[in-house]
Amino acid sequence: HLLGDRELCTHLWGANSPQTPAWQRLAIRILYPLQAFLIRRALRVSPGHYQQSCEHIEKLLAGVEGQLADGRRSVLGDAEINYTDIAFASLSGVWAHPDEYGGGAAAGTRIDRERLPMPMKRDMQRWATDYALAAGFVERLYHEERRPALAGGARE
Repeated sequence: HLLGDRELCTHLWGANSPQTPAWQRLAIRILYPLQAFLIRRALRVSPGHYQQSCEHIEKLLAGVEGQLADGRRSVLGDAEINYTDIAFASLSGVWAHPDEYGGGAAAGTRIDRERLPMPMKRDMQRWATDYALAAGFVERLYHEERRPALAGGARE
């Protein structure tokens, strides 16, 4: 959804971030057409692959939804969150786009939901609605686990 939008892509890649060295910000802007072409080629970006990706995502979300349906707080049913939970939330953060996504470290490259392309917003909304337990789980993990540590290492 983003690859065709030069401004959003270059922003996401760090072209507007003060944390990105100046020479890299310039290179990102200049090399965008080449990089976008290479990404399309390497990842075989096409409507067919997009559809396949959506099917894989929805299959994963349905599985997690089924696991969480019994009220558990971890995908695997553990009392505490585990690697599987964190991996799922990390992978889902891209589409769920929770407020804590990036943990503050990505402020210079974060894209506000309002600026996202409409097809991307539709996918995000569909998945949040159709897989509400999984989406809520991701939101909860980001909210509870990605809060900045307070002085002395304590969590909020």
